[in-house]
Order: sequence, then C-alpha cells, then structure tokens
Amino acid sequence: MRFRRFNNRSAVIKRKKRELFLQKLEARRLLARDVSGLIDADDTWSGTIHVTGDVTVAAGVELTIDPDTVIKFADARFLRVDGALDAVGSAEEPIIFTSVHDDSVGEDLTVDAVGSPFAGAWESIYLNQ
Repeated sequence: MRFRRFNNRSAVIKRKKRELFLQKLEARRLLARDVSGLIDADDTWSGTIHVTGDVTVAAGVELTIDPDTVIKFADARFLRVDGALDAVGSAEEPIIFTSVHDDSVGEDLTVDAVGSPFAGAWESIYLNQ
C-alpha cells in the first residue's frame, strides 16, 4: 500500500512539473511579437520577432531592426523589403535571423521541449532596391 501511494504522489509531482513547464513556455511565447503581411508605415523590431506569415516592407517605408534582436521565421516564410531596411548589429549585440525551431536564441516558440532547427526551414530575405 505504501509503495502505491509513493507512485501516485510521484505521478502527481510529474504532472505538476509538466503543467509548470507549459505555463512558463506560454509566458515566453507571449514575450515574442508576431508579424506578417504588409508593413506600410515605418516600424522598429526589437526583442524576439515571430514571422508567422510572409512580410513585405512597402516602398517608401523603413523597417529598423535594433541590435540584439532575434527574428524567427515560421516554415517557408520570407521577408521582402521594397522600402528601406536599417539593421546594424555588432559582435556583442548581433541581429539573428533564424527558424522558429531554433531554441538556442530568443524566446522559445516551439511546442515541444527542444526545438530542432534545420536548413531550409524558412525561405529568404529579399532586398528589392
């Protein structure tokens, strides 16, 4: 009987840990800014940016990306710049373009515990000037 109670308590502890992990993951997702579609007014990106759909910067519009910003693209998504792009990072504060599957930088946007980025997950950055 005692052994059985230990197993039940162990299962409860595991379930609580899993619930806490999911709550923390949801909180981290909320720290990222979701973007998609047409950017038709000057904008500045900072922190973690989640590109959920293709993004186009309209002609005559400037997109500024602050140093130490991480841009995470959903699968097969791109950034097209028909206007201006101002993105100057440094070795100490780089600007990183990566996949939503990459958990090594920025906020964790994957549902599973460990994101696994792979080549070709997101499409490209197009500069049309």
